[in-house]
Amino acid sequence: MVQAELKKIIILGASGSSLDILPIIDQINSKKPQYKFVGFLDNDLSKVNIKYKDKVLGSFENINNFNGYYFSIGIGNEKNFKLRKKIIEDIKIPIKFFPNIIHPTAIVNKDIKIGKGNIIHSHVTISRDVEISNFVNILPKVTINHDVKINSYSIINSNTILSGDIEIGESCYLGQGSNFRDHISVGEKTLVGMGSVVTKNLNKNSIYIGNPAKIYIKK
Repeated sequence: MVQAELKKIIILGASGSSLDILPIIDQINSKKPQYKFVGFLDNDLSKVNIKYKDKVLGSFENINNFNGYYFSIGIGNEKNFKLRKKIIEDIKIPIKFFPNIIHPTAIVNKDIKIGKGNIIHSHVTISRDVEISNFVNILPKVTINHDVKINSYSIINSNTILSGDIEIGESCYLGQGSNFRDHISVGEKTLVGMGSVVTKNLNKNSIYIGNPAKIYIKK
């Protein structure tokens, strides 16, 4: 029996959450070989850990040198999450070359709709009738209950709990350990602070923190 050719994959970004993609790929391959990790592309070598610098193949400007390769991107934190969409669009690589990277320990109901370029980390639980768009990063131990919709480019940090019938807008950032009651929505480009408890709809382009979560206003 001829073994299928492994997909050559490059990780975009060589620091922060992008580094966490590599062990997921290793775990996927330990169950069933699918990918051959080639290296990283990164625009800022000053942020790259020294032990990974020899794996950096160049900057994003070099991406067209890798025609036919696959890519994954984990770039995005509480400071730059609103820029994820622009970063990904500026790369100008067809979405079909961004596979979903799903850790083998994740429990994902077969009755979901999922786009491309998503990253689902270890011990995530996703229930029925969930819709996940494109380029969503779901970190470890997140629980997503039934009838939740998560729009593109959002980041769901570890230990977050989304109750049923929730919509998360495009380019949102949900902090670690935040909890969301059912039947609410979060407007696009909104940040929810770690440990916050969300009990009502949240406006777009806002910051919410606390229990219950309230809008944050700088003084």
